[in-house]
Amino acid sequence: MSKFFYEGETDRLDLGDGEWAEIKLRMTYGDQQRVTGQYIKLQSRIARGTAEDADASIEMETGQLALLEANIVDWSLKDGKGAKLSITRDSLRRLWPEVAQSLLAEIGKRNPAYPFAKVG
Repeated sequence: MSKFFYEGETDRLDLGDGEWAEIKLRMTYGDQQRVTGQYIKLQSRIARGTAEDADASIEMETGQLALLEANIVDWSLKDGKGAKLSITRDSLRRLWPEVAQSLLAEIGKRNPAYPFAKVG
């Protein structure tokens, strides 16, 4: 493992019932910036053009889906017909909450300094 770059290192997590997911050992700088951009939406009222007119909001659903999407690199999950599911926001939305929370917790353990990776 490089001290400076992500080179594809993953951990395989047991999801139960013979299913698994592989997640990155750590998020990259680019991952963090992309996920943070999904969590925090800055909306500015351009007509007035002042900083006081900007509204910031936290988008939890969008941010957590982006966090999962940035960290899960592979999994064994299949659809009802037995075809492997792609890791997409749609498939992530369809996870049972306890599975998503477990994955988010594991991501948080591997990224303790990244504030949006903390769950609960």
